[in-house]
Amino acid sequence: DDVTIPSMIANGRTVEDARNYQVVGCVEPDTAGKEYGWHDAAYFNCNKILEIAINHGRTNDGLQVGPDTGSLEDFTSFDQVLEAYDKQMEYFVNLMVAYLNKLDLVHQEVKPLPYLSNLIEGCVANGKDATKGGAIYNYTGPQGVGVGSVGDGLATIKQLVFDEKKITGKELLDAVRDNWVGHEKLYALVNSDYVHHYGNDDDYADMLEVMQVELNNKLQEYQKNQASYTDAIRQLKESELQDMNARIQQLYNTANQELEAKSNELIAPIIEKAQEAIKKIGRDNGFTIIFDETSQPMAYYDEKSVQDIMPIVKQALGIPAEATPETAMGMTAAPEAAPVQ
Repeated sequence: DDVTIPSMIANGRTVEDARNYQVVGCVEPDTAGKEYGWHDAAYFNCNKILEIAINHGRTNDGLQVGPDTGSLEDFTSFDQVLEAYDKQMEYFVNLMVAYLNKLDLVHQEVKPLPYLSNLIEGCVANGKDATKGGAIYNYTGPQGVGVGSVGDGLATIKQLVFDEKKITGKELLDAVRDNWVGHEKLYALVNSDYVHHYGNDDDYADMLEVMQVELNNKLQEYQKNQASYTDAIRQLKESELQDMNARIQQLYNTANQELEAKSNELIAPIIEKAQEAIKKIGRDNGFTIIFDETSQPMAYYDEKSVQDIMPIVKQALGIPAEATPETAMGMTAAPEAAPVQ
């Protein structure tokens, strides 16, 4: 009630009618007996908008359906991703509204609803069919679907491509275009708990989605009404937009710091366990030196005089023998009395 009633009042209903609302399935509130709400008027795929926004206005199979807003392959900042998404959203929302307006007129001509019009208050009094605006309240309600997936997608792009730089934009796009076939490791990473996901009480993903929607709404309101604003109101609105944009950036920074701290917390015991295992292997096998090729590259050593202890380390840590260097560090040991240069 705290959210729904004020929202219905803001959209033109009386306080009494707003308090007497009902819910249409799981979709939207409705004023029973007084409203002709064209609920489910359209299913607007928000996730498809993201796909198009980061792909030169094309779908993953190459069909050009929107304006060219650049590609994730070339973007150098996450702000460019958001800007491209906003532009595609505006373009396709305008197309949807134009289509719904035309379809509404078609319904009035070829699909009137005389029986329903007798049951909805206002139609008889106004002498109009429900499809022609005879009801007391008339609305068109398209649905935005895939919002959670957009949140996941944006969080993945921000975290892996721009914040941590674990992958490139091209690598992520190639994986999606291939439907992840041949990119199973990346698929596992994207869907793991390591990457932030929308709807899990994770501020990194949740607040990113919420604040971005709020910022978009305020920006659209400003662009729509700026001509009618006084100088004072215009300055106030611009200040609000700048402040919200700054808060979004602060959220990014805070989330990055928390992510780094959590990553260090989780990896510390793993590193400690690996180090203890390596020390034990060194003692048990009589090695004089064990060095890590991944972090301390050697200018030269005689490969015949050293032993790769990776298989032994994997066995000691319970790591499958086929595991890659992404899950286990490469270690090389020099046996006692072997020359080390």
